[in-house]
Amino acid sequence: MNPGKEAIVISIVFTVFAFVVVALRLYARACLVRQTGIEDVFIIGAVMCAITITGVVTAREFTFETGTLKRVNTLQSGNWALESMSMNCLPCPSWKY
Repeated sequence: MNPGKEAIVISIVFTVFAFVVVALRLYARACLVRQTGIEDVFIIGAVMCAITITGVVTAREFTFETGTLKRVNTLQSGNWALESMSMNCLPCPSWKY
């Protein structure tokens, strides 16, 4: 299995687990105890961040897999600049690069 896909599966499993645990906690705090606090707001924010990052990582992996985006290795020649970037388009062409 591809390491990227393994990371996605693990990320999805733990995000779903975290979502279920937080949902049960919120149910217990809101319905049974009838007392919620500011920590519940922060835990909802944390789960929303986890869901977002899982979605971004999953979308990125599937986008590269389908070939919609191509991975570009800009460091092939050892140059840190983009190889397709032309320095002649700068406002002052007398600069030496």
